Amino acid sequence: MRGYWIKLLVLSGLLLFNSPCFSTELPQSVKEFIKTNNQEATIRFDGYIELADGNAYLPVYPLNFKQIEKLEVSQTLPENLSFADRPGLILFNNNFALLKVLKDKHGNLSLINSEKIPLAVKMGLLPQDLVVPENLSVPPELKIILGDLKIPIANKQVTENIFKTNFTKTTKNSGSKYYKELEGLENKVFYSLNFQSDQLYLIAPDTGRPLKSMKLPFLPSKARITPDKRYMLVCGLGADKISVIDLVRHSFVKNIKVGEKPSDIVMSEESNKAYVINKGSADISIIDLKNMQLENNIKVSGKPTNIQISADALEIYYSDYFTGKLFKIRNRDKHEPAELTEALNITGMKLVDDKLFMISRADNKLIVFDTMKKEIIKELAIGEKPVDIKYISGSNKLYVLSADSFQLSVIDTETLEIANKVELKQGGFPYKINFSPDKSKALISNIDAYEIAVVDLRTNKITGYLPVSQLVGSLKVIDWNF
Repeated sequence: MRGYWIKLLVLSGLLLFNSPCFSTELPQSVKEFIKTNNQEATIRFDGYIELADGNAYLPVYPLNFKQIEKLEVSQTLPENLSFADRPGLILFNNNFALLKVLKDKHGNLSLINSEKIPLAVKMGLLPQDLVVPENLSVPPELKIILGDLKIPIANKQVTENIFKTNFTKTTKNSGSKYYKELEGLENKVFYSLNFQSDQLYLIAPDTGRPLKSMKLPFLPSKARITPDKRYMLVCGLGADKISVIDLVRHSFVKNIKVGEKPSDIVMSEESNKAYVINKGSADISIIDLKNMQLENNIKVSGKPTNIQISADALEIYYSDYFTGKLFKIRNRDKHEPAELTEALNITGMKLVDDKLFMISRADNKLIVFDTMKKEIIKELAIGEKPVDIKYISGSNKLYVLSADSFQLSVIDTETLEIANKVELKQGGFPYKINFSPDKSKALISNIDAYEIAVVDLRTNKITGYLPVSQLVGSLKVIDWNF
């Protein structure tokens, strides 16, 4: 038996250097098989496979891929099951395999444990950048497939008949009859960040209490959700990394090293990339959202902050924290950033078509810069101490939050005039504008008050205040879909 394990160790060592296992791109034939049998299945950037019914599979890359004409299932465990039966193991005729993530009644996760597991699977390897679910353990029979992954070996047997596992998705129904402002927030969860704490809280809207918390490796500054609504990327004060949060599994995924002191982040659906402005190292980090990996760093001038990108992701705008100068740099070019204009104490920017809207905390103004004419075309007086600016795509409505005036201003982006004002309750420090998923409500967080103001954007009226047990800085409203 000892000789058998030595051979397997040698073979798996060869596998580390001679197979495509480090690439988490699944073979095209396997991806087509999964999508054909489960159209809404998601194949994560690290190869993790999630089916629409809540089941999940891990890919196992073989020591040797067989040359085949057509991909077919050669074996399952239990035997003679179809993909629709969700077997614990699927081995294809090219030696590629899928292992189902099994779950017991206590929520512990494991993989199939059977004497019938083919040698081709035992000698395979999991993707080495795989982000495994919490509480996953592996039976001794499969420990060779781990490679360098740190996954605990199961200390008790997982019986072969644990295949019809209940993966029913749970939902969180508010059931509240008291908060009219909860309408449209059923089965949602608040992701709450506070720059005074390194905890990311998941808060139930109906109770205002945390359902779960995640410790971040830094004090968070900004967070953005990927275009596919699957992940949230969080940058931290005084850090050199971005944390990736899985919004389906509600769990930490990985850290991505970027430049020093990342201060802002934007996403591009066109390029499927994230752009991170790094104040400390004076550069812009570009993250490939498909693979969740750093792609490039672009050197810039000054102490950059407040990043915005054009729709085609070819032009990047940012402001200098110290001088207030506005710069533009062409993505992929090696030219120096071009200085466009100057404004004092810019605390936020939003690019809408060919107009860049900037809020000045020093001058209490909304400054409109025309990127085609390359000049400021409007300065609009707004409330005192503007702290946040948001835009609803496809509308002509821009929203500016002024902390000292306790006011939400509605700006018409076509006329460049104030269309409406919403007066907030006095007290605390209004901090961020957060939209509900259907964009019908604005949830105004207050960094010094244990409540969230709910504004109906159809009537521009406050419908109420949601009490919360934690101080809320920025807020993201996510579907509760475990």
